[in-house]
Amino acid sequence: MKSLLRATAKALLAVAVFWMALAPLGAHGAPGDISELDREQVGATVDWTHKSVAKLADGMFVVGWSKKNVSDEAAVAVYSLADGTLSKLAELNHDDSKGYAHSIVALDSSHFAITYSDYYNDLQVKTFSYFEGTITQLSHIEVEPGSFYQDTTILKLDDGHLLAMGNSGSELIMYTVSYDGSWQLTPIDSQILASRKPVDSTKSSYSSVMVDSTHFALVYNEVDSDTVLTIGSVNGAYVIALGASVEMNDGAGGEIWASSASLIDSTHILVSMRETVAKNLMVVDLDGSYIPSIVETFGITGYGTFGVAMLDSSTMMAMNVSTSDYDLWAMTYTIDGSYQIAATGESLEYYTTPTAAYSPEFGFALQDESTLLSFWDAQTADLNTFLSVFVIEGESTFIPQITIF
Repeated sequence: MKSLLRATAKALLAVAVFWMALAPLGAHGAPGDISELDREQVGATVDWTHKSVAKLADGMFVVGWSKKNVSDEAAVAVYSLADGTLSKLAELNHDDSKGYAHSIVALDSSHFAITYSDYYNDLQVKTFSYFEGTITQLSHIEVEPGSFYQDTTILKLDDGHLLAMGNSGSELIMYTVSYDGSWQLTPIDSQILASRKPVDSTKSSYSSVMVDSTHFALVYNEVDSDTVLTIGSVNGAYVIALGASVEMNDGAGGEIWASSASLIDSTHILVSMRETVAKNLMVVDLDGSYIPSIVETFGITGYGTFGVAMLDSSTMMAMNVSTSDYDLWAMTYTIDGSYQIAATGESLEYYTTPTAAYSPEFGFALQDESTLLSFWDAQTADLNTFLSVFVIEGESTFIPQITIF
């Protein structure tokens, strides 16, 4: 009998070792349960425009928002994350005239930059430091007067250079901006993306993502309601050029209400679009030469997807709104080696909408591959804005523990 048990155990061990050898190095298990570990009310606001949160360092994040219906100020705040719990470390009112549509990017572990539209609809760029519980504004420039109510975006090109963008009527204006060792800002070059559909309070939002240190992608509506992804670039002198484009819907889906763009890998971009008709997750291939083409379209049920973030190269989390009651859901999806998208079946209903349909805005920042911070607004009487921590339980690799008799 003992000989039979030994032989069986050895056979099981051999099979386990064989299958583990076939598993690719660094492979992740399928995403499991989604949990909301903590939720912090950042402020009471009716600024339902672009939401932004950025990671300064492990366990430290910065957000920006408008206090429009409270004190008419614009603010930034730094939060810590420890053991799944958020704590506010510092807050600074940086503008006393509302300040719509914040976008934030970390410069290093203690400095960050923002773009926003001020009360006079001018595009502003600022740098800040955080040190021992205090946020300090270091530099401020106004790069463009105009109408930037709905959208602004800021991206980091490299150490010393930024890309700032904002909507002005039917044009999307882009600026390269330098910052020196004292974090002082200087505009370098500008470029206009014309024939863009004007923004209103609920539609035609755009999104952007860095592809590498010299290329970026923009998703936006043209005046004929076509949804377009365009690749832009900057050269060694930080002069902006616009390159190839791909139509995402050819006007069939209607205007964008919300979109987001996230980098999958060096040649693929994940785009989510909540349009008047279509609600899709899409994968765009850049083919190594920055010529975009659509290689996957995955339809979303319900009222739509209003934001998506890649957790690693094969897993994403999307913030969806249901059709029946417009409650908010966090859901996970996977992308395989052929860039095909599949739903995991894992979801979490984390906010019950008290009234009718609305279009929430989301900002995302990763703590690690299983922990995501989301900065979002809720449709309540005072339109509170929240910062939430979500964790995705991954399936651990099963390694059998076998005792050889």
